[in-house]
Amino acid sequence: MTSKEEILDNKQILHSFAKWLMGQNKSDGTIKTYVGVISQLLQWFKDEAEEIEKSHVQTYLDDMEQSNKSGGTIEKHYSAITMFSRFL
Repeated sequence: MTSKEEILDNKQILHSFAKWLMGQNKSDGTIKTYVGVISQLLQWFKDEAEEIEKSHVQTYLDDMEQSNKSGGTIEKHYSAITMFSRFL
C-alpha cells in the first residue's frame, strides 16, 4: 500500500470514529481531542497500524512518559485509545 493510500485509509477511519463518537453523545471538544490523539497514535505506529496489540499501546504510553508528558496528557491518550478500541 502506498503512503497516499495509507493516509486516505487513516482519514476514513478517523472520520468514521468521529461519527461514532457523535453517536455516543460526546462533545465537540472531546471528539476533536480523541480524533487528534488517534491520528497521533496511527502516525506513531505507521507500519504496525493493522496489528496493534496491548503491548504496543503500553510502549506508546511509556514513550510518552519518557518524553516527560504530563499525567493528564497520558490519561487523555489512554481514554482516547480505550474509546477507539470500543469503536473497532
